[in-house]
Amino acid sequence: MELADLKRKWRALQKGGAGATPDVSIGVASSFTIDPLTPYLGAFLLSHGYARPAIGLADYNQIVQSCLSPGVAFGGVDPDVIILAWRLEDIAPSHTPAAMHEASELILSAVDALQRSFSGTIILCTPPRPALPSTRLVRFSHPEVEVALWHEASSRLIETFSGRDRMYFVDLEELRAALGPGAQDERKQFLYRQPYTEDYYTELAQLLARIIRARKFEAKKCLVLDCDNTLWGGVIGEDGVGGIQLGEDFPGSAFRRFQQQIKSLADSGVFIALNSKNNPEDVWEVFDSHDSMVLKREDISAAQINWRPKSENLKEIAATLNIGVNSLVFVDDNPFEISEVSTHLPDVQCLRVPEELSELPRVLRENAHLFDRLVITEDDLQRVARMQGEMKRQSLSQQLTAEEFLAQLGLKVYIYEPIPSDLARVTQLINKTNQFNTRTNRFSREEIDAFLATPGNRLFCMSVADKFGDYGLVGVAMLSREGDAYEFVNLLMSCRVLGRGVETTLIAHSAAVATQDGASKLRGVYSPTPKNAMVTDLYERHGFARATASPEGETVWEMALPSDLSPPPFVQLLTDHPA
Repeated sequence: MELADLKRKWRALQKGGAGATPDVSIGVASSFTIDPLTPYLGAFLLSHGYARPAIGLADYNQIVQSCLSPGVAFGGVDPDVIILAWRLEDIAPSHTPAAMHEASELILSAVDALQRSFSGTIILCTPPRPALPSTRLVRFSHPEVEVALWHEASSRLIETFSGRDRMYFVDLEELRAALGPGAQDERKQFLYRQPYTEDYYTELAQLLARIIRARKFEAKKCLVLDCDNTLWGGVIGEDGVGGIQLGEDFPGSAFRRFQQQIKSLADSGVFIALNSKNNPEDVWEVFDSHDSMVLKREDISAAQINWRPKSENLKEIAATLNIGVNSLVFVDDNPFEISEVSTHLPDVQCLRVPEELSELPRVLRENAHLFDRLVITEDDLQRVARMQGEMKRQSLSQQLTAEEFLAQLGLKVYIYEPIPSDLARVTQLINKTNQFNTRTNRFSREEIDAFLATPGNRLFCMSVADKFGDYGLVGVAMLSREGDAYEFVNLLMSCRVLGRGVETTLIAHSAAVATQDGASKLRGVYSPTPKNAMVTDLYERHGFARATASPEGETVWEMALPSDLSPPPFVQLLTDHPA
């Protein structure tokens, strides 16, 4: 849908949606007139899957007041997200160094107070370079002190708040510089204190919408790439290693830059896979011997290099990586291949290599939201290495019976209550796990904090390791106390540890803790979704009795406590936090 259509849809929502409960509430406070942002931000949120976003603006230049009293600033509404956009020259009462230094200190203090009192998400815009009356007048021997103060203010802002929970950054200066002259509107600055153009507000809205989207929507997990005329120019089977286009000169430089982008995604934990109609030996020769290849064989987590339909290969890649096909993004230069995949696997996001190769690096930049994660966890960073360990496990499993294989794995299952550094990964698991998930209840980080603060609630993390490596934090059990029973609010785990008895270990430990807390029953609910059929009989297999069932297929299961359920003999259960 075009942006103009989305804006019309947003305006229609404003006219007809009075009284409807928003699915995300956003408050925006700015030191300059930011009203033009609203329809663009609303439109992009609609395009990202929100149905009823609500956006409220604080009064003009009320940044500090909004930080200290957000409920008042946003009309009594407690937003889920607060956006702060400011310019140093707007906050300072004058453009003297002392006044600007005082203004930056005021902002630091106000944002700190907001972060400590507000449980939602804060998007903090770092200020653009000041537009002062003296700017671009001749001062060659004495650089503007105000610019140095701006550098200091920006640096201190990032140093102070970087890494704090639920706080994310947008760089207004980078955005202004990227647009160049197309960013500023001096006429509207004088007329309305609105210093930026529609293009600027559009780009800013896109960045903000990406952050808001990533709070709850799942990122794609794997980038799947064709090879010929996608990773390099030319056809390797015809041109040979020395004849393909890849290097420092155009068009080879465009392919090399594209590979650098791909490598950056791989380093952040995105799987990289190949799906190429080619001879495997030819493709791997390029990876192993071409001097200009940025990607190496070890960066590739799965490969289907053959002459089969690419949609079939994508299914194999998803199965190998133990992810859904809807987690794949496929890039190819051939419109036929794009069409074939889109027809047979509509859940796969397809991107086509542009005919103008200088635009190739734009493909990933313009679709970066597909891979957005607000926090890149240690689990993300170790994902590719873990896949290599999984290949070794598969090799061993082919040589042994199932019982022998499990006995030789040396499985260690850690079940423990989370510490603060675990909560980003817990949030990620809760919001991206679809298959082994009994209820598919989604929780934001703020909602998890509130859950943990409620008396009677318990949350357990599960990490798994074996002799081939560490799977990381792969399971979550959320339990709430209701009278004499504990109930699983959420019970979920990554599919990469299935078939190893760890689900039994997690349920058995939960039952043991519930018994210790004096509960007489443990209750589980199965809520069917199109993707979680694998856990239909999970509770029944673990000794729960069916209590109730609804026509929609939701079933409630109960287990009397104490229970004789215990971890499998090949599992070592540890209840301390893994090192």
